Amino acid sequence: MKRRDFLKSSSAVSLPILLNGFGLGVLPQMAALSGLEGTDKILILIQLNGGNDGLNTVIPLASYDNLAGYRGNILIPENQILQIDETVGFHPAMMDMYNMYQDGKIHVVEGVAYPNQNRSHFRSTDIWSTGSEANEFLTTGWMGRYFQNIAPEFPDNYPNSEYPDPFALTIGSLVSETCQGVTTNFSLALNDPAALAPLTEAEIGELPNTNYGAELAYLIDAIAQTNAYSEVILAAADAGTNMSELYSDDNRLAQQLRTVA
Repeated sequence: MKRRDFLKSSSAVSLPILLNGFGLGVLPQMAALSGLEGTDKILILIQLNGGNDGLNTVIPLASYDNLAGYRGNILIPENQILQIDETVGFHPAMMDMYNMYQDGKIHVVEGVAYPNQNRSHFRSTDIWSTGSEANEFLTTGWMGRYFQNIAPEFPDNYPNSEYPDPFALTIGSLVSETCQGVTTNFSLALNDPAALAPLTEAEIGELPNTNYGAELAYLIDAIAQTNAYSEVILAAADAGTNMSELYSDDNRLAQQLRTVA
């Protein structure tokens, strides 16, 4: 399988990739692109886990004097702010993003929130992962529901000829809640695609018709599925010989994006 075909994914499947510490989703074939054969355009979503000081990231220049009165001890000096326009500017540590903004490669969307906030970081994360209304509590992720629509029987009988590739990858130790379906998560967790090793598939023989037998059958199927998907992932990783040298070795996000590319 060609590396580009793997990144685009097969049929109409999206391929989100979630990073450890950052969430990065890749959707190679969204509805708007489904009619374009051969496209390799992707949408990348980066989720920054943890708290972030928004007023010190995209700084409201129009309110700088008010900010100085309340947080003068931590506020960036006005002459160091990377000015976007007369109203806002970037933190000086964000020079690369500032340059991307000037090139029209990124945009800033401010004031994204839900009504009547309870100021809970956990609730905000739940809403982000599930795509729910503020007063709605869901147990499935917004990408998981998409996958559930196109593969309602997953993981039974997967991979198959129609969908030979993994639906989602999580670069890290834990799968992403964004990919949580009704009964299972559509994501596979891994740290280094090049370091994948096949899991041992033992010959168990006939399984007993008991709860133990059912659970063991599930584990056997999961191991076989993981090994099958690992072959696809390794093939894609081994084919990645055209990597740019611009990915910084001392930047974890850059290295994770290199893995995605």
